[in-house]
Amino acid sequence: MSESSIVQPAGLVIAPGSGRELPLVGRMAVSGSQTGGVFEIIEFRGNAACPPPHIHREREECIQVLEVKPAGVVCDDDRVIFSFG
Repeated sequence: MSESSIVQPAGLVIAPGSGRELPLVGRMAVSGSQTGGVFEIIEFRGNAACPPPHIHREREECIQVLEVKPAGVVCDDDRVIFSFG
């Protein structure tokens, strides 16, 4: 890769709650068109309509869990088990 083909980063500021709503998924906070096709940021809101396990052959996927709301907790002497309903 030559230096001329390296994409130079530019600043991108987004307002909280901005972006495009994705039905049954959440919100696309940053689109590939805003980043030169380098990445997208999708705020996923887990629900019963979420996709089954799958792979993307044309891109990589990274998931970061920011918040979890447990529906139930079971405790015993050795462990705590969360139920996410």
